[in-house]
Amino acid sequence: MKFQRLGFVLVMLAVFSLVGGHWGILQTVAWAGMIIDYSKNAPFTVAIKRTFSGEAPCRMCHAIKEGRKNEQRLPATLKVEKKSDSFLAAESLRVRLPRSDTFSYPRDVGRFLAARFAQPPDPVPIEA
Repeated sequence: MKFQRLGFVLVMLAVFSLVGGHWGILQTVAWAGMIIDYSKNAPFTVAIKRTFSGEAPCRMCHAIKEGRKNEQRLPATLKVEKKSDSFLAAESLRVRLPRSDTFSYPRDVGRFLAARFAQPPDPVPIEA
């Protein structure tokens, strides 16, 4: 049960990272800092309006924007070079052909099958 929870947490962290959640956390920290700075000189409602207006972003907002822009996005599919063709061609020479003689069951199979499908004893023995 603990491993399932750990696995779930790790999967959620991976998804969080893949969708860019770390940028969201950094942006939230930047907005909180801007609200604190703006509320020192103006009322709280004015500080919130100035923060989310986008007219005067802070240094951290600029850094986050640049970081998002510069972040390398890997394609959904990766190009793979085909090197297995020559390997498979070389290995195919070593494959042994199947035996040509016909297959037959061992002679004792008949007795085994007869014993296998025999009826159980009429009063079934019960061990106590």
